[in-house]
Amino acid sequence: MRDNWRERGKEVEIRCLFNDNNPVAYKGLKDAVKAVEDIDIKLLCRDFEYIMDEIVDYVGQSFSFTFIDPKGWKGYDLHNIKPLLALRGEVLVNFMLNDVGRHLQDQRPEISSTFDSTFGGPGWRREVEDIMAAGQSREDAILEVFRERLRNFGSFSHVTSTRVLNPLSDRSYFHLVYGTRHWKGLVEFRHVEKKAVDVQEGVRDAAKFAGRMERTGQRELFGPGKEQIGPRFYEAERQKQLDAGFIKLCRLLKKCLTVCYEDLLGEFLNSGVMNSGVRT
Repeated sequence: MRDNWRERGKEVEIRCLFNDNNPVAYKGLKDAVKAVEDIDIKLLCRDFEYIMDEIVDYVGQSFSFTFIDPKGWKGYDLHNIKPLLALRGEVLVNFMLNDVGRHLQDQRPEISSTFDSTFGGPGWRREVEDIMAAGQSREDAILEVFRERLRNFGSFSHVTSTRVLNPLSDRSYFHLVYGTRHWKGLVEFRHVEKKAVDVQEGVRDAAKFAGRMERTGQRELFGPGKEQIGPRFYEAERQKQLDAGFIKLCRLLKKCLTVCYEDLLGEFLNSGVMNSGVRT
């Protein structure tokens, strides 16, 4: 990153703040960054929701990229982390949608209240049900509600996401939800996503091959090859995203006879279109 800026004739200062409230993980993190000398690094071992003031003071007016990577679905009440979301910059949240989906109908107060905080308050279940009633899957409905809540709490212009699949099946493992205030952020996010999808396919092919070896005890003649279902899955996913993007564009054009290209592009990329061939 620093080299890229130097090529443009600019010197930038990079600072990092890491926090993990698990002492063992914190020690591993501390050891991992020990050899880094050219970046200012601050380490904390505290509960994430209660260090907002310290993080905000550390970032100040600088541009920030915040990655929130919880274990499960707890630990980032949108109300509590709102000062962090309001910082000048972008945010990436590891959203463990499978955990939410498994407990969606659990009405126990000690469970349901934790989801309410993750979604920034009650009422999200009704929103999910309404979206499902309109024909979307439960997974897509939950994700859409969380993205919209994150957009509102952070006052982001764009919030989108990318899916990370289970290595051994064509099911979602988690989603990375990305918030930005500029359409150029979406363009970069989609470029990175395309590269990550290619890597992910290779990892999943290798994992499935290893799984077959373990189950059957037999080696395959030509070794691990591309799973037929893999490319078909991503092609279907991309077509689904293209269809959703086209519908959004049509709705937007019906509302406004004149629309800026950047606004159209933002709506299109919000739909999750990967490797679309969009030119900027």
